[in-house]
Amino acid sequence: MRFVLMLLLIAAVPAWAEWVKVTEAGGISFYIDRATIRKKGDMRRVWVLQDLKEAGYRSEMSRRGLEEYDCEEERYRILTASSHSGPMAGGDVLGIDDSPGEWSYIGPGTPAAIMLGIVCSK
Repeated sequence: MRFVLMLLLIAAVPAWAEWVKVTEAGGISFYIDRATIRKKGDMRRVWVLQDLKEAGYRSEMSRRGLEEYDCEEERYRILTASSHSGPMAGGDVLGIDDSPGEWSYIGPGTPAAIMLGIVCSK
């Protein structure tokens, strides 16, 4: 049931997402949907999108995920993610991972640091 719910949620995101480009690094453009930022204490959740210039290891051209940021500890993790055959989360869904990842500390000047600054300022 959880998998079906996540699949429906991931499929619905393009219908309402307003992707704003945040930065570009290593052939990847990073986008955020500011309208999806949710705040709970020092924690934030937000939908993000990575648009690739060249196909990734799964032949994906984009990745979309729900990320969680810890503003106090300056770290983040991916809660759920999907890879797509087309740009901007278009085309076929090539894979879904709905198991939360491990926390990663954020280095200065990285795309994650830029995302942290945006989501934690709200």
